[in-house]
Amino acid sequence: MTIQTHRPVSLKVIVAYKGIGVLVLTTVSLVSAVSWRNYEGLLAIAQNYLLDEEFTLIDWVLTTVLNFQPHSLRMISFGTGGYAVVLGTATTGFWYGKRWARVLMLLMAGVPLPLEIYELLNHASWERVVILLINVGVIGYLFKHVFEPLPPAVISLDS
Repeated sequence: MTIQTHRPVSLKVIVAYKGIGVLVLTTVSLVSAVSWRNYEGLLAIAQNYLLDEEFTLIDWVLTTVLNFQPHSLRMISFGTGGYAVVLGTATTGFWYGKRWARVLMLLMAGVPLPLEIYELLNHASWERVVILLINVGVIGYLFKHVFEPLPPAVISLDS
């Protein structure tokens, strides 16, 4: 006997969207941690590698990372890693229909809104508008569904 829960498409989309966010945040955290711990080695690699003047993904990552000081990379690593853990926990709980996860997901979706608005006002672009609209839509959906009862589980007698 298995318990199956019907999940609406909107819930699946939100979980996928936030799951991608967790993966990006985790990647940023790991790259920052490796860069912070090996900053001197990266400087040496960048000096040798960037002499080729060939623009690749490695070139972009090295240039971006080396624009930060080791202390900043450490703070970025801890901040994005912590946010990724909490967002991943909220997303997993939201997928399994936990009430606490609905509230936590609403908070986690709302936390970046002031920063997104600030960024949009100072550096307007279509990408920022789209991200802001997606996050406002997610918050609207979550706010609408946070206080409604949880859907009943469908019990299947299939083994």
